[in-house]
Amino acid sequence: MAVNHSNQILLTENNSTIVLDIIKNKKALYILRAINHPLRLSIIELLDKKHTLTVTEIYTQLNIQQAVISQNLAVLRRAGFVTTKKESKYVYYMLSYKYLSHFTKNVSQLLNTD
Repeated sequence: MAVNHSNQILLTENNSTIVLDIIKNKKALYILRAINHPLRLSIIELLDKKHTLTVTEIYTQLNIQQAVISQNLAVLRRAGFVTTKKESKYVYYMLSYKYLSHFTKNVSQLLNTD
């Protein structure tokens, strides 16, 4: 095992090299943590039902403080699961179905490997 200067760990087995990218692994972990949370899953389910909502609509329907909803929406947005659209003074949140589809396919593929 060798760590090079580009945030990678090089593993060698049977004259084959495996490159573990530390930055990509940290990002993957962040994405998995983002979706592995009961409140964030509730937000995802609500956005799936309603398609487009403001923070106010989300915290009212989930009966959770606005600051808590905003923090969790920010996590979902940074992870790529949620996108926003601004119209006048309102910011609307919606699911990124394309990203969610890509995410679930990759997780399924990862879990089906030996």
